[in-house]
Amino acid sequence: NLLRLHNLTTKVASPHGDICLHYVKLNQGTEMKGDSAVFQYDVILPPGSSGTFIIPVALDDRSIGIPNTSNSVEITIMESGDPVWLDWQFVEGVRGVLHAVKTATHVQLELSNGNFKFEVRVSIIGDSSGTTVSKLRA
Repeated sequence: NLLRLHNLTTKVASPHGDICLHYVKLNQGTEMKGDSAVFQYDVILPPGSSGTFIIPVALDDRSIGIPNTSNSVEITIMESGDPVWLDWQFVEGVRGVLHAVKTATHVQLELSNGNFKFEVRVSIIGDSSGTTVSKLRA
């Protein structure tokens, strides 16, 4: 499970060049620091390539998945400071990010070639009863 790792670097050869991924969990440990956890993904897709980048979404590292009807969790995905995913929906306009959808356990980004620096923030904003959740595992 990727979310259990603090960092990972991998590379896959393709006919167009290397496809690279570097992942860092910016909040270390399993206890939430403040009210959010932050993950960074650096993705390189060489010219002439495209692909689907699947980002796992979870409140802990044992069970991936957050319902998109959740009133207590907010997921924000930025690419080099520009929003890609806000308020449970895709935000158009970032070069190379063609589309995004939420599944039961992931956000899937459709990408064209390029270098991407994604920051994923999972924030606890309180549940429907007004109680704030005090722990987040990432």
